[in-house]
Amino acid sequence: MTYDKLLSLGVRKDIADSVCILTHKEGVPYFDYVQSIIDSKDMVAIQVKINDLHHNQSRAKKYGFQKQFEKCTTALAMIGKFFPHEEG
Repeated sequence: MTYDKLLSLGVRKDIADSVCILTHKEGVPYFDYVQSIIDSKDMVAIQVKINDLHHNQSRAKKYGFQKQFEKCTTALAMIGKFFPHEEG
């Protein structure tokens, strides 16, 4: 779904902006993507990403996916460095 399509469906611009920020574009390395969310300073997008990371981290721990667990841990640390009150 495109940004313009979201707007045409009546999605508020601020929400469409957050969705756009959260969309991981093809070819963009994962941690560059996470940094772009941080750089946006969009607190809705940041909080959604934090919640997503916590969910994925929990699932990775439960099923023994160590690489994904570490990836989530690193991304949460990146966010926590800039928004320490938002990390947990």
